[in-house]
Amino acid sequence: MFSMAGIYGIKKNDDTMARFSVLFLVLIGWFPVSSWAQVPSDTLRHPTAPVFLQASLYFPLQLVGAQLSIGRLVAQTERHTIEKTGSERVVFKDRIVCITPGFYRQKYLHTNLFLSVEYAFVRRHPSGMFTQFVPFAGVSRTFLTDAVYTVDANGMVQKEASAGDWRAMAGFSVGLGRRFDTHKAGLPGAIYLTVNVPFFYPNFRSVAIKPTVQLGVAFNLNRLSHSYANTLKTIHR
Repeated sequence: MFSMAGIYGIKKNDDTMARFSVLFLVLIGWFPVSSWAQVPSDTLRHPTAPVFLQASLYFPLQLVGAQLSIGRLVAQTERHTIEKTGSERVVFKDRIVCITPGFYRQKYLHTNLFLSVEYAFVRRHPSGMFTQFVPFAGVSRTFLTDAVYTVDANGMVQKEASAGDWRAMAGFSVGLGRRFDTHKAGLPGAIYLTVNVPFFYPNFRSVAIKPTVQLGVAFNLNRLSHSYANTLKTIHR
């Protein structure tokens, strides 16, 4: 384009020349950076993993409860990084979907039954140690602890058999744990400790936050295996 401008004597204004100069410099700088930080990857389409079952207990602040999850691995990225020293660092990034029914009991207030769907972001090391961040959403139904009575239009008093509320539920948990099946299959598959922060709406016309600490254990259901997407990445530093 610059040669055509020279042939026809077209004069470019300073702003246009400045833009092309910046773009040219960016492109020149991009090539060595991209060649220095290569990220070759391959996708393996047919690995399999077992479905897993995990159970956890809630501990106070003020709540006591439990939940049971059934989940499956939907994607895994195996990342190999070559350090400047020549050593290799390996990190696994797992993506896990779970369906989780559970309950908690808050003394003097209510019992809450809930059902949620979780999508876990897990960062795991070859030793089996892992950290996780798990957003979730679902629905819950509370049942009040104390008896509730209503009065109808005729003045008759009746006891409500299942007084309580339906609530929308969302939140997240963060935690760490250890897998024991990375080198040898066995039970349990993992143990973990998390801080769970659910939000419930409505709650007396506002949002209720019910933080808890959870201690859980996971078991592999090896007979229920399934395929998942697996990507292998090698990063040169």
